[in-house]
Amino acid sequence: MSIEFSENSYSAGAAHDASSFKTFNFYTKTGEDVSLKANFKTKSAYYKANNYAQLYMKKHKSYPLAFSLGNKATIYGHPYYWTSNGLKIQFGQYEVAPFALGAPTLFIPSTYFK
Repeated sequence: MSIEFSENSYSAGAAHDASSFKTFNFYTKTGEDVSLKANFKTKSAYYKANNYAQLYMKKHKSYPLAFSLGNKATIYGHPYYWTSNGLKIQFGQYEVAPFALGAPTLFIPSTYFK
């Protein structure tokens, strides 16, 4: 089961609000927390999913900052949540796209998972 919380805050004088995201992913039978890495079939599948994500971001204009100014966007350490067909990685504002594009998500197909 996945639960995502988002928080928006605004500081006086700021140009716009700031958002942050927190996700909780756990097995419903045990209540055990599930890390992103634990969802993958193997370490190799985890790395392949990251490569998939990087190639996807390079090909699509929705992620213009993913590889600019020495940035190398990865899926590692990001909040995620399950969908019916796979999972979505949640990136923060400005991390892979300008503020105007919001806080993008990136879909990883279920073929990479247990």
